[in-house]
Amino acid sequence: MRDHGRSRHRLATQSTPRQQTAQNRKRTHRRTRTDARHLRALGKVKGDRIVIGFALQDVDAHNKAEEKMRAKNCNAIVMNRIEAMQSASSTIEIKVEGQPWRESITLDKTQSSRVIVELVEELTVRNA
Repeated sequence: MRDHGRSRHRLATQSTPRQQTAQNRKRTHRRTRTDARHLRALGKVKGDRIVIGFALQDVDAHNKAEEKMRAKNCNAIVMNRIEAMQSASSTIEIKVEGQPWRESITLDKTQSSRVIVELVEELTVRNA
């Protein structure tokens, strides 16, 4: 079996953990930019569909989330804080178009997802 030096080449070109981390950040950033463009495009042609945006904010949270909601033509936005990452629970706040912010609630992530499904149901009935 001839190797032609391929295994040595593969070992020589493997990335270090630091390089892998930087590459992962770049991939995540590209994916986030793509997701944001898709949501913006969907908001432009949503018709009677319900569009809910999500905002992970830490500074000037309400204003930034509202700006995102308007820019992407969302019916509502669900905002949580940076602390929600890597946590079993999160505090979410919901803003529905034309209404004030709802009271923040802290729930585990399964319960939070149920609240969001209920929000979709509420908006669907309201828009029917």
